Amino acid sequence: MPLQNPLKEYRIGVLDNDLWGQSTTLTPKVAIALIFRSSFTVLSQFFTFHRQQKGEPAGSSFWEEKQMKTRLSRCIVIACLSLATGCNHKLRLDGPKYDKFSYEFTNGLQNWLVGYSDYPVEHAEIYELQHGIKPLPAGFTGQGLMISGHNRSDDLFMFMKRRLTGLSPSTRYRAHLKLNFLSNIGLNCMGIGGSPGEAVFVKFGYVEQEPKQDGYYLNVPKGYQSEDGSQAKVIGNFATPGANCDANLYKNKTITTTQQQALEFTTNTDGSIWFFIGTDSGFEGLTTIYYRSVELILTPG
Repeated sequence: MPLQNPLKEYRIGVLDNDLWGQSTTLTPKVAIALIFRSSFTVLSQFFTFHRQQKGEPAGSSFWEEKQMKTRLSRCIVIACLSLATGCNHKLRLDGPKYDKFSYEFTNGLQNWLVGYSDYPVEHAEIYELQHGIKPLPAGFTGQGLMISGHNRSDDLFMFMKRRLTGLSPSTRYRAHLKLNFLSNIGLNCMGIGGSPGEAVFVKFGYVEQEPKQDGYYLNVPKGYQSEDGSQAKVIGNFATPGANCDANLYKNKTITTTQQQALEFTTNTDGSIWFFIGTDSGFEGLTTIYYRSVELILTPG
């Protein structure tokens, strides 16, 4: 028998892919709607307990948690559909509440641009700055975005940047990054000024206007080498297991942001924002990186 006081609609945003391609309206019992909502809180508590038991930091991978939550949400939806009755209560399962941008550099630049900063432009020739879509090194097929430079200033920042459009205007977002690249530097290698691996810091940042060199430095507060800036985070470094210290063997590396490494920003009034990804080097030598792919997930709120 239907209840006399219909429950207000619940709008549930689930981070998922093709399962949530369209909005769906169904009429399960109020109890099922409440279970659906509370399950995500319970799952978050489970992740916290699980990490504590394993001795891991609270900022575990956003991507791992997203996959687990996706699996749970699918199971709950199936249960709701199975138990749905004719009650006058609506549970709305909206489409994705996030924007996903994926780029494979084997397909070209796709409007990504390359820049350099924190070096004297009048002496650019001695920095051996190079970039472009190039064939990947031995052991890999396809192409990547190669960026290379000799850090003679002990502070060279080499980065790629892209303007994203089509977002909600003047809206607060949270950005996560999954970055795949090739490195030719192993772990714990020694170098001039610092390690060619661990002292080459990978950064992820945003800015309202185009990021570029302004005089000597970048026009964005990205932080100095190992330090975060107000608009950029250190998300990893150039060292990778399996490579060596002779820099003659490239290996694959993937970096995914944790919850603490996510960027929080507000879009411009036209719904745009610039992102940049690069290496901030404390190694006074040559660094050559091949970026293979970039995946961004932007969640409003």
